[in-house]
Amino acid sequence: MAEREKYYIGLNGQIFEVSKELYETYYKG
Repeated sequence: MAEREKYYIGLNGQIFEVSKELYETYYKG
């Protein structure tokens, strides 16, 4: 089984695991 890449964003001192789409939206927005 292939490992899926995991993306994390930091928000208000918390870390959230997100999808690639959300990650890109967050950082490009």
